[in-house]
Amino acid sequence: PFKAVFRLEPKKNLIISSGRDFETSVLLQDYFNKTIYFDSESTATLSLLDKDLLSENNTIKKTLVTASQGQFDFREVRITARPKTNVTIGCEITLSSSLISDSERVYISRLISTNITAYVRECSTGEIYLVDDKNTETCYQCPEGQFSLWDPNLKKRSEQKCSRCPQNALCMGGNQ
Repeated sequence: PFKAVFRLEPKKNLIISSGRDFETSVLLQDYFNKTIYFDSESTATLSLLDKDLLSENNTIKKTLVTASQGQFDFREVRITARPKTNVTIGCEITLSSSLISDSERVYISRLISTNITAYVRECSTGEIYLVDDKNTETCYQCPEGQFSLWDPNLKKRSEQKCSRCPQNALCMGGNQ
């Protein structure tokens, strides 16, 4: 029996920012919680599982990855959902392996799934709430050459903006 587990630091929760890329990994493990290092054929997909959140306004940039030594590394995953909410992310693994028997190759496929709850954090200083044409809020970090020193949670959405860097100053983006 195999299982899939999200790789997180002990006692850490997955905290994400709406509309911004993040990374996560899923491990394929055996009954004794040991990672299956020989698997390099299986594939995994992430999806947003919350039925009440499934709409055009709440999306996940789907990714399909192939195992590398029993680990599925998801890069540039992006979820768009209302800040200060929880979302459930599902990972579905198609466990694939091939066996050679009497000069014949037999393919075996099995489905394994797991999920994790992620907290969509509120925007922080250096970011502004940006509302798109689908009325979805995302945390937009002010780019290089601009800044925001206001806490976006204390200011009206209509008053939030990234300001241009003053002359002879260096602005690295965000609140720097």
